[in-house]
Amino acid sequence: MSTTEVTLPAEVEDLIDEFDTATSDLASHLEPILNCNQEELKAKLTPAERAQLELAMAYAASSMFWMYLTTTGVDPRTHAIKGELDRVKAYMGRLKEATAPKNAAKLDMAAAGRFIRGGLADAEAEVKEKLTANIEKATQENEVATSRGKARKEASATEEVQDKDTSSKKRKKSSGKSSNKKKRKAE
Repeated sequence: MSTTEVTLPAEVEDLIDEFDTATSDLASHLEPILNCNQEELKAKLTPAERAQLELAMAYAASSMFWMYLTTTGVDPRTHAIKGELDRVKAYMGRLKEATAPKNAAKLDMAAAGRFIRGGLADAEAEVKEKLTANIEKATQENEVATSRGKARKEASATEEVQDKDTSSKKRKKSSGKSSNKKKRKAE
């Protein structure tokens, strides 16, 4: 029997070395979790954190089995592991929904106003005066800006009317001149 030595391209050998390094790193990262007392670890975690840990471990184990199938030449997409990974992903999504904060609090403007007014009732007179003055000033500035806007609109409307009057007068004069010319020619 003769032994033949298989030589792989350098690229493939590099990829195999990277894969070996990655699996060694993975083992070193999982070692603290796998070697600790699981019951003590779970006792320290909240239910949501326990669920996250269990799902992460299930996903890691399934992913490693997926890699094993790939390295042995089995197509993992046709294997039952695909269904297991999909199931774990679905549970991860459900956990994310369950632990996500519910609708963000909405500001009730009327209630906020009542709180502010109630707080002002207890404030010193000087602070009340300053706040009241600021509110009045802002109100006056708003009224001035509003009246300026109205004045501008009225001015532009007046200008439009004047422009219309001027153009209609010009049309009358020009039409009057042409009719006078027609009268002269007729005579």
